[in-house]
Amino acid sequence: MAHSKSMRVLSVTPTITGGAYTADECIGGLQTINYRHLSGFSGSLMIQSVIVTDNALQDIEIDCVFFDDDPSNSTFTDNSAFTVADADMEKIIGVANITTYKDFADNSVGQVQNLAIPIGQDDGHQFWVACLVRGAPTYVATNDLTFRFGVLVT
Repeated sequence: MAHSKSMRVLSVTPTITGGAYTADECIGGLQTINYRHLSGFSGSLMIQSVIVTDNALQDIEIDCVFFDDDPSNSTFTDNSAFTVADADMEKIIGVANITTYKDFADNSVGQVQNLAIPIGQDDGHQFWVACLVRGAPTYVATNDLTFRFGVLVT
């Protein structure tokens, strides 16, 4: 029996402290993304794209680091140095580097596509993501950023 594949979008708006960040700081802390609820889900998915909406129009390069297991040996604190413990390095399954933004009057959207980051079937139907800024943005509100993950569901 052939498995059907379909695209879905999972979204998260991390709580950020607002104010100034410096390069290589965590933004929003660790996010757990549950995908058990997706219609058409039969066991695995692949992260295909990341879209970030930036209500503060900062256009700062952001790296999203994906984990296939809880990086419980690391602490990801908003507006603090982004540090992955050695014991969690093997849990990293990919990094999405967002560098391209399209600006509007008072906000912007950044994206990266064609990622093909596989999420296995034995992961409890969730993955984890922690993001870091590569510049020094200043955000105004705690919800200035939203991340949307385009996933291929099988």
